[in-house]
Amino acid sequence: MEKVLKILEEIKNASGKRKQEILEENKSNELLKEVLFFVYNPYIITGLSDKKINKQVSQDMERNNDDILKMFNYLKENHTGTDKDIYYIQSFIYSQPVEAQDTYKEIFTKNLKIGITSTTINKVWDKLIPSYDVQQGRKLCERIDKIKDEEIILTQKLDGLRCTARVENGNVQLFSRQGQIYEGLVELEQELSMLPDGCYDGELEKDVPDRRGKSGKGLPDFLNMPNYEVPEKSIINLLYAPMPSKDLFKQTTSIVNSDEKEKTGIDFFIYDTFPTKNFDNMETFNEATGIRKKKASTILLTTMGNTPHLKDVPVLYEGKFDSILIDSMLKQVLLCKQEGLMINLKDSPYEFKRSNNLIKVKKMYPADLKIIGFEEGTGKNKGTLGALIVNYKGFPVKVGSGFTDAERIYAWEHKTELIGTIVTVQYFEETTNKKDNSLSLRFPVFKRFSSEIRRRKVMTNTNNEYYVYIHYLDDVPFYIGYGKDRRAMNLWARKRRWKEYVGSRTSEVKIKYLETNLSEDKAKELEIKYQLQYRKLGYPIVGLIGNKPDEELKKLQYTKLKGQKRTDEQKVHYRQATLKRMSEGFEPPKSSWIGRHHTQESKDKISKANKGKKGMCGEDNPMYGKTGKQNPNSKPVNVYYLGKFIQSFESAKDAERFTGVKQCRAYCRGVSNHRHKSGYSFYYKNEETD
Repeated sequence: MEKVLKILEEIKNASGKRKQEILEENKSNELLKEVLFFVYNPYIITGLSDKKINKQVSQDMERNNDDILKMFNYLKENHTGTDKDIYYIQSFIYSQPVEAQDTYKEIFTKNLKIGITSTTINKVWDKLIPSYDVQQGRKLCERIDKIKDEEIILTQKLDGLRCTARVENGNVQLFSRQGQIYEGLVELEQELSMLPDGCYDGELEKDVPDRRGKSGKGLPDFLNMPNYEVPEKSIINLLYAPMPSKDLFKQTTSIVNSDEKEKTGIDFFIYDTFPTKNFDNMETFNEATGIRKKKASTILLTTMGNTPHLKDVPVLYEGKFDSILIDSMLKQVLLCKQEGLMINLKDSPYEFKRSNNLIKVKKMYPADLKIIGFEEGTGKNKGTLGALIVNYKGFPVKVGSGFTDAERIYAWEHKTELIGTIVTVQYFEETTNKKDNSLSLRFPVFKRFSSEIRRRKVMTNTNNEYYVYIHYLDDVPFYIGYGKDRRAMNLWARKRRWKEYVGSRTSEVKIKYLETNLSEDKAKELEIKYQLQYRKLGYPIVGLIGNKPDEELKKLQYTKLKGQKRTDEQKVHYRQATLKRMSEGFEPPKSSWIGRHHTQESKDKISKANKGKKGMCGEDNPMYGKTGKQNPNSKPVNVYYLGKFIQSFESAKDAERFTGVKQCRAYCRGVSNHRHKSGYSFYYKNEETD
């Protein structure tokens, strides 16, 4: 055994093909072959874990001098992990040299870390390690770019124990995902023996009543959500949700992994079936998923009365891949405290491996991260974006999936513009590199650019710069408008009704662009169109336009074009609306000093405060006693008649005397006249002659 330990250590320290070469060099070593067979054979169970192998079960241990092959045989017959078994194995381990004890622990727990797999071993000793696998799913973020046009079948992802039942001539064997045999599930074995010969793939779950009567809306009773509004396309009634999935998983494993000889109260949810021949040889079964699922459902339907613990997994959706629909359904699944969804490609075969045809949809976490670099794509993405490099807690992370072809082209052509901006990504979990403790994200997926970049992106290379946008609060649309540049994102320069609706929750307002690349006239037209549509749907669209009756809105066709005066009809409408609001108690905002004068007391305070300050008051003030044309800051008044310049005057009073028009000041416009000297321009008509 000493030589075997040296070989294992050499394999551990080697890399690449050298590992297989070491096995080839020691192919004649039968003890090495036995050790590898014991460790890598999935059907051999020891019942020992890292925690159990280190458990203190006795203070006084006798040395066990049996050889390792006898220990293997003992564990094949005694694999329940009892204190007696632990004691027996520990007595052998602690009788070995100290430097070898950790390796022995890895062997008996079947957790030998030397960097090889059963595939490598079988290349040296043909078919030494029996292969075992079942079809397992990939994560959606790995496949989302590949399945956009596929026909799919959507089902609930159950959080239980994977089980494959092999039924032949009434004999039943239940296998775990690792190929170990479930023992003691007598109820399931009896019911499965009634099914036709074949293999049935599914999930073990504790038999718990799924009660739904309390809410009256089909929700599981444990949720206690009386005010929940069931969505239009609800799948909640089809879900198995007797309790939160994490709690159900714990209760299921406590029964299945117990030491009881007969384990009852377990249901078997069946979602696939295939022949025993394919299972025994681990050969792909080419019958389409849709056909296999219907076959499994039909079998369960015909035996329903006699098999209460065998359950069908209902189809939640069948059709074209629809990311919006799947996202909506996932929210309902998570609301019911369940794990997620499974996407099956409808026309795909059953593969005994991690397959591209089966996809898991679970909760992902969002993060807003800064772009710090770009990586060019390969293959079909050559010359466009391959991945964004973002900053995650000070560490660079590549985000390479989730982009459309248009987004890849845009990002690659606008690298200078995008560097340093923010993108939203989604990920499953944070990971740590054991070598350097650097942080990364598992399966990061691009979600969106920042709202400003999105606005710029859709308007690239176009002269039409207007758009129609909508504001949301709590996912409810409440305001529709049009504009350009940053108008949609300006949440502060808003009118009274908008502010009354939003209150102090301005930061929670979300923006969506309904139409882009529009001319101003087209944007104005679509703004009214969308307001009418959303109001008919019952949404509380606020704002001046949004609160008019539909007929009036259509008739008025109110526009807000820059420089355009209000029509008489619009002026009447404004006046009536203001009077109505004032009758309801509304007072238009006024300056706090309109119509008010300083009291003598306040004048004295101001005088006292400014006393002694040179140039501020009294004769020290250069403006003291100077009014009109005597004031050095005064400007001339230019008089025009019928658009023709007549004369300039040093004060408005002089202009009044010349024209005979009283209150000339009220008609003076504060604009510059570039043909003559700068000043106030006064235009008048002679009523007697005109």
